[in-house]
Amino acid sequence: MIGALTGQVLSWQPPVLLLDVQGVGYELHLPMNTPVQLDAAAQRFYTHMIVREDQMQLYGFADQATRDVFRTLLKINGVGAKMGLAILSTWSVSELVAIVSQENLKALTQIPGVGKKTAERLLVEMKHKLKQLGVEVSAGHAALTGGATLPLAENSMTLALQALESLGYKPAEAQKLLDQVPDADALETPELIKAALRQAQQR
Repeated sequence: MIGALTGQVLSWQPPVLLLDVQGVGYELHLPMNTPVQLDAAAQRFYTHMIVREDQMQLYGFADQATRDVFRTLLKINGVGAKMGLAILSTWSVSELVAIVSQENLKALTQIPGVGKKTAERLLVEMKHKLKQLGVEVSAGHAALTGGATLPLAENSMTLALQALESLGYKPAEAQKLLDQVPDADALETPELIKAALRQAQQR
């Protein structure tokens, strides 16, 4: 089982990243808000592998805390890898812990693919498990992601648009959300995505 990979980022087309590890290219599916360093000599991702009869997919995360929460999400009835990735693309670990702790059903239903029934199931099944996990990981998550690692994008707006579309938004709807983001030109891709999702929540 592959638990982590360290290599050079060859391309980043959210949510898919291509990582060169000693000449072998690994395709990783990442949360949209993952800090990606396109010009770094090497970057480390913690991974989770899902093996099916017809394919094998790797999911990458900037830290172990986010990967642990992803694995916890997969244990919930009705939550698969795609939805788990959408959840972690919308909310950070600490935000998700707060949402579940506060039983914020409305916030969960703003995640593409999460309806009322799924949101209710998330709240019920994750209330104790994720809250307990969050006590341990929130501080570590902040420490791991609190450094000056900013995502570098060739075109932040284009990548943000692609990311929103991959989350299930129609192109026109995704563009409208981005157009409503204040000072969008000054934001990097992860901040743009999060700001656009905030706009969707306010509707």
